[in-house]
Amino acid sequence: MSAKMTVSRILALLSVTLPAFQQDRCAEFGLKRAGGVNGYDWRDNRCEGEYIRDVASSADLQLVSFGAPVPASALTGASPISLAWATAGAALRIRGESLRSRHYYRMDAKPGAVNSFQWPTRVLSQFKLQDRELGIVAWTGAGSAVRYVPIEVNGSKTVAILVRPAAELSEVYMTLRAEPSGTVVARDKALGLNVYPAGRGFQVALPKLPRPGLYRLSLAATLRDGGSANGVYVLQLPAN
Repeated sequence: MSAKMTVSRILALLSVTLPAFQQDRCAEFGLKRAGGVNGYDWRDNRCEGEYIRDVASSADLQLVSFGAPVPASALTGASPISLAWATAGAALRIRGESLRSRHYYRMDAKPGAVNSFQWPTRVLSQFKLQDRELGIVAWTGAGSAVRYVPIEVNGSKTVAILVRPAAELSEVYMTLRAEPSGTVVARDKALGLNVYPAGRGFQVALPKLPRPGLYRLSLAATLRDGGSANGVYVLQLPAN
């Protein structure tokens, strides 16, 4: 077999297997791709797009944004969103998610042992998201060892915490402890926001911290229709 023919066969094989390889790169995130050009798929340096939501959903409180909010001006597609974080680690993972009601869009990235990431917005800009309709979280570890890291957006180091409930809540109570000492900074403090609609994120305002470092944030919520929901997150917090 000639060298020319061998190269041709290799290129033909790659043309068949590459799409499947790209799809496999996103399989670990467990999302079912929606149809169309904006469906969830591998794109340059990340998995991104719209997906089909699983009917089953958790009643717990989901941390959907930790760090600087993304301004609407950054969602136009004109330029990438610059993300940065203080702690570099090979295991860091980043997730961006639409917070618009009944809109199922997500971005997942594993940037590696760096401390910045450029997020092209050509897909994201198609959805015309507004302020507070996009949340970003980053973390290291897995399971009980997850540690959330605050994300800087386009140079902004503002730290905001946004949590989304699956059902309407009556009230949310916050307990904050320093790690690993367990020193209590706040215990069973009501957030007092009055309204906690289902599927809409609410902000958690933290008390004054004694020092920067790891803190365990525990949220206990009462549901409007009875029952409860909870969320526990270990956060790397700067001084405030």
